[in-house]
Amino acid sequence: ALCFNGGASISRSLELIQNKEPSSKHISLCHELHTLFRVMWSGKWALVSPFAMLHSVWSLIPAFRGYDQQDAQEFLCELLHKVQQELESEGTTRRILIPFSQRKLTKQVLKVVNTIFHGQLLSQVTCVSCNYKSNTIEPFWDLSLEFPERYHCIEKGFVPLNQTECLLTEMLAKFTETEALEGRIYACDQCNSKRRKSNPKPLVLSEARKQLMIYRLPQVLRLHLKRFRWSGRNHREKIGVHVVFDQ
Repeated sequence: ALCFNGGASISRSLELIQNKEPSSKHISLCHELHTLFRVMWSGKWALVSPFAMLHSVWSLIPAFRGYDQQDAQEFLCELLHKVQQELESEGTTRRILIPFSQRKLTKQVLKVVNTIFHGQLLSQVTCVSCNYKSNTIEPFWDLSLEFPERYHCIEKGFVPLNQTECLLTEMLAKFTETEALEGRIYACDQCNSKRRKSNPKPLVLSEARKQLMIYRLPQVLRLHLKRFRWSGRNHREKIGVHVVFDQ
């Protein structure tokens, strides 16, 4: 069973995904995670070596093969993506071979994964001509936040003393600020509503503004701080400003 809190489990008689053939193309990250968590939370061992989990990652995510230092954010992103893919494929393929109770458990676990890590953005495009707003819901696993312009390294790589700390709310405000789309490139539904589909005339294009807003937060919000930027002469700089946020 897959444990989530203090040894509590969804089911004591079912596994998340049944063990498959010992072949590299049938390796299951979900099964290895389930096995690792069960061993860790059993309380029987002081140390646990995730050897099987490690080699499963090497097989299914080759970019992280070996013992070189890797980016933890990128690893978690790839791991969650693979887990989601595996759970979704398990629920839609080989339905005849998988018992109903097993498919039901898989859906429950997928829902838990999405609830914890999966959020939604509202992408809103506003037509400058008629002020009509078009809304689209987009999923996200994490948010990539840029530093406001005043925190970028300027003149010999120094930042003014009064700007050595950046508030996380400032970075979120920059992420959600409205930006103007370049040129007349937006085909507004409202502006083109009276135009017949059979009309040979091209669509009316107008200027527009776009804004991203957080529509639904996950239980665990992952933030990627974009500390590296390319400056003049193709030089890569790191923004070393400390980011402050409330606990």
